[in-house]
Amino acid sequence: MTVRQLEGLPLPEPQTRPMASPSPEALAQRMDEAIAASFSLPRLDEALRRRRVTDAKGELAGVIDELFERTEATRQAADVLERSAFEVPQLTAVFYGKVRRGLLERLGELIRKRAAAGHYRRTDAKILARVIVESVTTFGRHIHHDIEPPGFDLGDARRVVVETLVAGVVAR
Repeated sequence: MTVRQLEGLPLPEPQTRPMASPSPEALAQRMDEAIAASFSLPRLDEALRRRRVTDAKGELAGVIDELFERTEATRQAADVLERSAFEVPQLTAVFYGKVRRGLLERLGELIRKRAAAGHYRRTDAKILARVIVESVTTFGRHIHHDIEPPGFDLGDARRVVVETLVAGVVAR
């Protein structure tokens, strides 16, 4: 898969191949822009801005489901970025530094805020954020690479992941 394909652009006509490779900095900039355009999480952003919560379960379910949807929709690009990050430090800064660390920090902030307000169980917000992200990543992205089919409907898996995480986080 090429950078152009990840950005949703068509491949150039055969007479213009081979394509010139962008510099690592230019590649990182293009990936940063593509991620900003395709991996927004408005429900998480809204939850972070919200001061009062009337439905902590519904709010968290919406945040996790949105994360699942974005993870699934961008899984091919994330796979390419993750593999390339080991060889191109500029992509490491985008994928791990900005996207992954930023997501974990924002989710951790939501967990801290809701736990302080009594909506979530009190626990280590960094660990819980990582549990949520890794669970969603496993079922929204990595399961598609399994050699053996999972033996269950992936839509059902999404529902179970969301329900299980919400049940384990929200205080009774």
